[in-house]
Amino acid sequence: MAEIPGFGTCTLDERLGWLVGDTRLEVPGLGVVGTVVIDDPEADLTEVAAVLRRLTGLPPQFRATLTPFLWAYYSDVAAEWRASDPLHRPEDVWSQVEIGDELHVVRHGDDWYVDIESSCDWEPEHGLQVVLRDGDTLTKIGPYDGHHRHLGTDEVYPDAGRADGPSARPGWWRRLRRAGAPRRR
Repeated sequence: MAEIPGFGTCTLDERLGWLVGDTRLEVPGLGVVGTVVIDDPEADLTEVAAVLRRLTGLPPQFRATLTPFLWAYYSDVAAEWRASDPLHRPEDVWSQVEIGDELHVVRHGDDWYVDIESSCDWEPEHGLQVVLRDGDTLTKIGPYDGHHRHLGTDEVYPDAGRADGPSARPGWWRRLRRAGAPRRR
């Protein structure tokens, strides 16, 4: 058992080799209560605590910053399968999203990421991946592929800001699927 300063204890999951938080963590900015999972059992838990402080400090209105990227993802998929009962307003995507309750804390290079595997009704096979660098900077929204950034771009969701809309051309994520991108865990 080890201590995450200010966030309680965590225990090594022998089967997976991860540290798992023993208490649930409320994240108002995402509207979720989740369990912390740290992929590296040798991680500096003081650094992890700093990431968790930023994550839990996100205000409830932070969730609204995700809406345009969720809408772009939804629009891309809906254009492909021609939804029979399509959503008409970006804020409506939240009725089809469930933010996951496992908050995976992962270090890559100098950056820490909180990777949250979630689900959405419009893409049940690949689901939804939400990634925050250092616990408070959105770096990725899209289908779950295990990466903490979109390959080949630094955009949160490629083409979300296009003037002609994200569904004006085939989605980049379909190319990942055809290329054999990993399925959700």
